[in-house]
Amino acid sequence: MSGGIWTILKIAAALAGVAGLGALIAGIWAAWKQVQATKENTPEHTAALRALGKAGGALLIAAALTIVGMGGPRRSAEAVRGGLEAALAKAGLTLKTKPINSDYRGEELGKVFGSQVQYLGPLQRQAYRLTIKDGKLFDAEGRLFDTSTGSTAHGTRNSAIFVMDKQGNIYASLEHRVGEFHHSSFLGGGSVAAAGELVVENGVLKNVNNQSGHYTPPAAMLEQFMAQLRKEGVDVSEVTTWGTIR
Repeated sequence: MSGGIWTILKIAAALAGVAGLGALIAGIWAAWKQVQATKENTPEHTAALRALGKAGGALLIAAALTIVGMGGPRRSAEAVRGGLEAALAKAGLTLKTKPINSDYRGEELGKVFGSQVQYLGPLQRQAYRLTIKDGKLFDAEGRLFDTSTGSTAHGTRNSAIFVMDKQGNIYASLEHRVGEFHHSSFLGGGSVAAAGELVVENGVLKNVNNQSGHYTPPAAMLEQFMAQLRKEGVDVSEVTTWGTIR
């Protein structure tokens, strides 16, 4: 087979795989909901399980096509992961995300600032996680979150830096130290669904922006953050935005 035809086939396979992921994931979700909605040991439940199995198999095939089209597992790992995340977001199962800007790659190894930026692991980041109850923000120890003692490297006083992950979890820190702790620290350099600074008084969100040099998130991600807060019961009608809004 000539190189040109093989290239066309690889591109077609990649497009077929990525384009179908969103619909397939949505199909799996619908099938799973049907499994939960039917009683065990009934024809309806058996049919729902078969549909779930078929949907899962189709997703594996689509993922395989994506890998083939992008040149094999090693070369396409990051591209496939990005495609899956985009598909999940399109299906409404996760939030849209943005990766760290390439200028900051390797900062955890000291390649950017001359010092190693701290990257938190899954367990470590829980100490920075905020939760929402009765429309107010609480820190990891169950206290009303307050930023009156915080500040950021951007010169913003009485504030904290924050990020939101693709599941809608929010992490915040009252300290922002150049070359030591940045927005990228929370998720270990991973993609974010929102990032910026916020001002909170006794658990009540007052101000928020999308100021982050590591991620430069667009205005749409700030809107996504606000929408997630509304979904969790936070009244954002009087929350103001300031700073970088792209």
